Amino acid sequence: MFFIGIFGIDHASKEMGTENNVTCPACGAYTHFKLRKDYDYFHIFFIPVFRWNVRELAQAHCCGTLLERDGETWRVLTKRMNTCPSCGKPIDPEAGFKYCPWCSHPLR
Repeated sequence: MFFIGIFGIDHASKEMGTENNVTCPACGAYTHFKLRKDYDYFHIFFIPVFRWNVRELAQAHCCGTLLERDGETWRVLTKRMNTCPSCGKPIDPEAGFKYCPWCSHPLR
């Protein structure tokens, strides 16, 4: 937050709901997405005057992949890595490991 006297600039995130029964583009699981809108805004006396940098985002419940709306389509911003329940090291879900490559603990 940037504040000078009676005006300033801030960042906000607004929850827009959920989208149920969707196939995740990153891991292929049947899941739901949490939808939100992120934006920056200028305020006077803490009343928002105008917004910019508005982005519609969706986060997958299954693997945590973050998607951004790009017109009519969604594009993948980040893919979350799975972690080993034993050693906590990150494991790429697309690699298809059945055992952790570091500690040999079985994965799901």
